Amino acid sequence: MAKDLSVAQLERMLQKKKVRLDRLVRQRILLEKRLSQLEGRIIAIGGVIEKRRKPRGPRRRQKNPKTLIVEVLEVLSQYKKGMPLKELAQKLLEGGYKTTSTNFLNTLYQCIYHNSEKLIHDSKTHTYRLK
Repeated sequence: MAKDLSVAQLERMLQKKKVRLDRLVRQRILLEKRLSQLEGRIIAIGGVIEKRRKPRGPRRRQKNPKTLIVEVLEVLSQYKKGMPLKELAQKLLEGGYKTTSTNFLNTLYQCIYHNSEKLIHDSKTHTYRLK
């Protein structure tokens, strides 16, 4: 379709879009002014203006050289008797494993649970060790 249009036609289309964009920008400026006036009246009455949150950008996942299960297997290979979950989590974090998890113990537990073919849980001592 774009092949069939002349340069003059494309320029007219571009000009129409620019006019539309300018109109929308002016409309936004007017709405922002009206909003600030409205907020001023709310404050004058004694109301409270709630802060609007800006949309956050994309989340950045922590980049570790090794996956969590590989790190777990390496740490547990040093402890033949096994380790409790809390100590294991502490060793991983001390060893430089990066995470943004709010509940790293839960994340670690899920990782261990889903890799139960490689690990054993001793319910008497509450430790995890390699098979």
